[in-house]
Amino acid sequence: MTRPIIIASVFILCTTVYSSAQGFAWEWPPRSPMNMPTKFIGIDAGTGYVQHAADVGYTQNLILCCTFTSGAGVPLRVLVIGESWVAAKTAVSAGFGLTMSNSSFVAPGDTLPWRSTQVINEYVYDVTLSYITVEGGVRQRLFDSYGSIGVFVRGQILASASESLLDRVLSPNDYYFSGNPRTKEKEITSNLQTSFSPFVLETALTLQYDVPMGRGYYIAPALTFAIPVTSVMSDATWRYLWTGFGFKLMRGI
Repeated sequence: MTRPIIIASVFILCTTVYSSAQGFAWEWPPRSPMNMPTKFIGIDAGTGYVQHAADVGYTQNLILCCTFTSGAGVPLRVLVIGESWVAAKTAVSAGFGLTMSNSSFVAPGDTLPWRSTQVINEYVYDVTLSYITVEGGVRQRLFDSYGSIGVFVRGQILASASESLLDRVLSPNDYYFSGNPRTKEKEITSNLQTSFSPFVLETALTLQYDVPMGRGYYIAPALTFAIPVTSVMSDATWRYLWTGFGFKLMRGI
């Protein structure tokens, strides 16, 4: 009886050691000598809502016409990531991919006399920024659950930028800009008084829950909160708060 008990104890101990890094109750074929994976590779995709706080000025004929102070947008981020469990409840990861941010700002315009009434307009600033993103971070499982909290640092390298500035009529309803066809919006071609930073450093906090999906795979929905350490523009203040959600699809290697 002693020998079977020793063999069973060694088997249980080995299984506990192999599985402790991730903790999933994966079912492995009893005749297959396979270890629980502690390293994973996969895709991390996320989106959300970004609130911007800025001090971006627009000048026309050397006169400051308006200043954009707040805006909003919907970003998209897709990364290829690798993850390694360095302890039973601690994992480190690194990723590489792309981030695209579409944002819109609105600033009040002028009030000008026209006939027996007044023309009221506003300025609309739309910008699309694309970044090459490099990420590194660590996350810790919460208690004995599959939930975890993570801290990440992202380097955003500017890949492309496009912007447009519109003058939009709000009232009266029968006022239009000249042209064919007549319109209530016209694009302003003068340059803005700013330039984009070639590099933005961002920090992020994530709340994630790992869900096993068959042998060696797991999917993880997550909530993300991110803010930049540096400004989006090099000669003006531009910060943001990213509140978003996403998911990871990971495969053990």
